[in-house]
Amino acid sequence: MLSSWNGTTYSYSLDLNASGTSVNLTGYAYLSFRACQMTQHALNIDSDDDLTFSVRLEDGAGAMSDAIGIGVYGGGIQDTFQRIGSNFSECGATPGWASDFEVVRIRLTDFTHDNPSLDLSNIAAIRFDFGSDFGSSKGRIALDEIEITSD
Repeated sequence: MLSSWNGTTYSYSLDLNASGTSVNLTGYAYLSFRACQMTQHALNIDSDDDLTFSVRLEDGAGAMSDAIGIGVYGGGIQDTFQRIGSNFSECGATPGWASDFEVVRIRLTDFTHDNPSLDLSNIAAIRFDFGSDFGSSKGRIALDEIEITSD
């Protein structure tokens, strides 16, 4: 999934309730996903900062967790890097660019700290919130391997 935002708030919601049945997460420990900044994108070039955004869970009754900023888990999604030098001669005569996917893991119980009524046995959606209210004011990232894990 690609996401771009530029000075506005944007949300992407992964609907877990598509089959009409919410998902029970009580036997699991983490929400895990991979993310990277997109190379050479105009929304990323001007900044050398890590990109940050927030994540929320919504249960089947409509209760929403507070937004958890990924920055509290060790920074944000790092900027892209230029591949140059003799070790990267396969990039050709000009430097290449690389996006480095990073894994973000959020303990599921962290979502219940500020909203203990959130029902982890009845989760309907995972929501990713972007924009200055939730982290970086602009950017473009890719999200991959969104999963719930037990370790």
